[in-house]
Amino acid sequence: MLAVNIEAIEAWGGNVWIEHWSTDSLYPVEAVGQAETELPNRATHARTNVQASFHVNLQWRPASRANIIIEAMYVHHFLPGARIRRDI
Repeated sequence: MLAVNIEAIEAWGGNVWIEHWSTDSLYPVEAVGQAETELPNRATHARTNVQASFHVNLQWRPASRANIIIEAMYVHHFLPGARIRRDI
């Protein structure tokens, strides 16, 4: 018999973005977001995992069924209370 242990993980997050059309076929999009997750860890109780992000892209639509997109993204990942900070 297969034993399955399922634990709930508390998580929330969101993004806000703005899209503005420079011409009929060219438009940039900027977005900011944050996500937070409570990860269960039996040895040290719950651990909070937080990510903040910033996205920017430029989209060009040369034809009705074709898009060319150039995108850059910055993500800051950190664990509150920990010494480790890293940018992705």
